Amino acid sequence: MITPEDTTTAHVGQELDRDEEEQQQTESEKSEQISYPFPLSEEEERKLIRKEYLKLLRCIKSEMDAVDRRNIRMAYDLAVQAHSTQRRKSGEPYILHPIAVARICAEEIGLGPTAVVAALLHDVVEDTDVTLDDIKVKFGPHIAKMVNGLTKLDSAYNAESPQAENFKKVLSTLVEDVRIVLIKMADRLHNMRTLGSMPLHKQLKIAAETSYIYAPLAHRLGLYNFKTEFLDLCMKITDREQYTEIARKLQDTKRSREKYIKEFLAPINEKLEGLQIGNTKLGYHSFGRSKSIYSVWNKLKTKHVPFEEIYDLFAVRIVLDVPPEQEKSMCWQIYSIVTDVYRPIPERLKDWISIAKSNGYESLHTTVIGPKGRFVEVQIRTERMDEIAERGFAAHWKYKGVGNQSDVYERWLDSVRETLDTNNSDAVEFLFDFKSNNLFNDEVYVFTPKGDMRILPKGATALDFAFSIHTDVGYHCKAVKVNNLLVPLGHELHNGDQVQVITDKRQKPSEDWVKIVITGKARGKIRSLLKEERRQQTELGKEELERKFKKQKVDYFDEAIDLITKQFGFNSRLDLYHAIMAEKFSPAEIFTQFRVENGHLLAIEVPKPPDNGEEKGLKTVSNKKIIGKPRLLINGEPAERYDYVFATCCNPVQGDDVFAYLTSNAGLKIHRVNCPNAANLMANYGYRILRADWIATTGSNFVADLLITGVDDGPGVIERLSRHISSELGLNIRQFSIAGDQGYFEGKVSLFVANTDQLNQAIKALKNLKNVSSVTRVVD
Repeated sequence: MITPEDTTTAHVGQELDRDEEEQQQTESEKSEQISYPFPLSEEEERKLIRKEYLKLLRCIKSEMDAVDRRNIRMAYDLAVQAHSTQRRKSGEPYILHPIAVARICAEEIGLGPTAVVAALLHDVVEDTDVTLDDIKVKFGPHIAKMVNGLTKLDSAYNAESPQAENFKKVLSTLVEDVRIVLIKMADRLHNMRTLGSMPLHKQLKIAAETSYIYAPLAHRLGLYNFKTEFLDLCMKITDREQYTEIARKLQDTKRSREKYIKEFLAPINEKLEGLQIGNTKLGYHSFGRSKSIYSVWNKLKTKHVPFEEIYDLFAVRIVLDVPPEQEKSMCWQIYSIVTDVYRPIPERLKDWISIAKSNGYESLHTTVIGPKGRFVEVQIRTERMDEIAERGFAAHWKYKGVGNQSDVYERWLDSVRETLDTNNSDAVEFLFDFKSNNLFNDEVYVFTPKGDMRILPKGATALDFAFSIHTDVGYHCKAVKVNNLLVPLGHELHNGDQVQVITDKRQKPSEDWVKIVITGKARGKIRSLLKEERRQQTELGKEELERKFKKQKVDYFDEAIDLITKQFGFNSRLDLYHAIMAEKFSPAEIFTQFRVENGHLLAIEVPKPPDNGEEKGLKTVSNKKIIGKPRLLINGEPAERYDYVFATCCNPVQGDDVFAYLTSNAGLKIHRVNCPNAANLMANYGYRILRADWIATTGSNFVADLLITGVDDGPGVIERLSRHISSELGLNIRQFSIAGDQGYFEGKVSLFVANTDQLNQAIKALKNLKNVSSVTRVVD
């Protein structure tokens, strides 16, 4: 487990706009990427490596003894020697990567010398001839265990999803030593910062893994800067045009934002200057912080408004330097001052000081109406809260026992431990359960009849609550009352609900329960019980079949079972046994298609129908070339060699960045790289992902779905839109639906387009129509 000496204090800058400036830095500036022209001479490379190592040493703020210094030097020397012949895709010496990872651990997370040693060695076992035994001899069992946790499973490891198995291995180390996961986060962050040298299809795969598991995990560990940078870098790969456009607009409006923030803070700072704590003047600093590019993009998608109509592009933060015992009262006092100056919006008040978020985040948020009628979010917190917000778990131990930090992570680690203990199934299922149970962003606070608080992910149901109390309470949950009213087991819980569970010993889970719950714990417990019941049922089914065979004098049981399983289309023997006990299959059916001869089960021959040309035609129809079908290259080969279709979840259009996914039974499916399902497919089934590229063709049509919103000015809206699309744009409409309410309309239209250029022209033209507010491309 991470210890206090492996943390260090974060320094919070005083300048007004330091966060925004940091955010607007280019990726290369922010991560201080090497800009030297490679290859360099051996002497130049040695100097460069030495220079980066010295930078690393200066970043370590924790106290070090002679053993720590010796271990870091030994780790550096070993890593330099082990990686001496290796290079990254950019051409730079590979050793610069572990040095950079170690520096991120020390400088950006605040870890100490032990973590730095493990970070320097994190790739030596996986990529070189150095073994774990060598690490154990040189550095001891503890660091060897950390390095083992950071080493991927052998590539020969037989698994349905090797990626998910590796994720599972890393996540399993959380309950042993969370530093292993923190080092892995630093490793991924540096890889994302230096991804430009990789081919696009590999960038997409790595970005998918990052958005699917690393960004949510960073949020859960309180590493908000990591989460923000992960999502921004992922967007830069999957939606480069949107990323570039938003970044440019943020830069163009930076000066006006700075001016507004100064104007907003001036009257607040004037009042804060006169505050005292006892006889001491209140220490504080206030500044504006720009929203991330990904956050702005998310607002554009959810609000369906143009960039110019989004006013909350920043938040104002006030950080106080006060003793722990006065934190809560002083934060509320500052809130009172802010709301005296500006009118607050009551429903936007969020109090995470009285009850911290489940990842330890503490702050007081409110939204007020600032100058020119603009909404401004104000965040009020103390230095301690700010450090925890920036460094999350790494800062937790420094403040353990202060404020709300007493057991917040211990509770979460208990939850992680429970997920690991419950889920012994395949890795993909584990990963899904882990995400839903331990990596949720939004949460609800509900209470037992005795007033004990439970924190559950947003969307949790009454049955999830029952399992959160105790597994047996969940198993035997018969009914649930929420706020003294009887509700269905699938009732979604909300903040402040008081929940009472009614149990019955005769009650037991059913298959439908898996669909009701959303938490990994509940889902895993239900699956475990159902699997055990299924196992018992299959044993009984096998015994019944053995009795039937004995009666019919079938001696070769295994041979007979394999024949029956194949003949009747069962996936396995277990499915056959279970079908017998579920009365979905009768053993009597076996002897309508099989006969017994000398103890063997033999199939009864059925005369074949006469062969004719029409049957042959049916077999070869799938090989006929489909005229007008869009042309692609799959891994550089003509796609006509494969059976492929376009995914209906994202409806790719010629010109979109796409990839091919090899399904288990339906050939290839072509998805957009920003498809809602892309992250899951690439993260869990990367070995099934193939590169796909368009071959420019004419005469092909694609379906694109648009969402159009605007002012409903009476009859004629549908006619105006449809006429513009059909007559002026020359596009065919596949489907059109529209609904209006209280002067607002929302229309969904499916168009046939030739490529993304034609689609973008249509979107631009529709946006220019009178009374149209927004036009966005949508996916299912």
